[in-house]
Amino acid sequence: MDPGRKYGTCVSNNTNKWKCIFCMKVTNGGISRLKHHLVGGNTSVTVCPNCPEHVRAELQNDAIKKAEERAAQSLRYEPVLNDGEADRVLGACDKDLRDKTCAGIARWFYDAGIAFNAVTYDSFKEMTHLIAQYGMGLKPPSMHELRVPLLQREVAETHTMLLQHKNEWASKGCSLMSRWMA
Repeated sequence: MDPGRKYGTCVSNNTNKWKCIFCMKVTNGGISRLKHHLVGGNTSVTVCPNCPEHVRAELQNDAIKKAEERAAQSLRYEPVLNDGEADRVLGACDKDLRDKTCAGIARWFYDAGIAFNAVTYDSFKEMTHLIAQYGMGLKPPSMHELRVPLLQREVAETHTMLLQHKNEWASKGCSLMSRWMA
């Protein structure tokens, strides 16, 4: 049983609506939305002001455990092959799968009008590694997720990095140089 169900009640037998037992707020979006309400950290849901810390910790630990299980499951896949054909078949499968994957990536680049040199960005390489680590079944981010919570998180991380640089500038000094072109 999902641990979030202990801290909410289903409204009118609709598994999409849950009422928080701490503040009586009704959430739409299933048990996941209720857990986001209880734990916080999601910009699309208001945080429960009355949720005890031990409940937040329990739900956060459960989410971490589930993420680790998902990651471990994606690493467990091993094709069943006879000894002699392992090298021969895997090489061919890897090449075919890579060709198909690269064609899909290329098609997306063409369709979205993304510059080809974007593949040289470290963030592109990081993205492909993270997708591979997640494994099969990754649900890509929605347009809303890209526009709002993920963008806000990236802006916050950039501000944090900028503050670190400003602190270093204050202690070590900083020179700004620019080149003016007519």
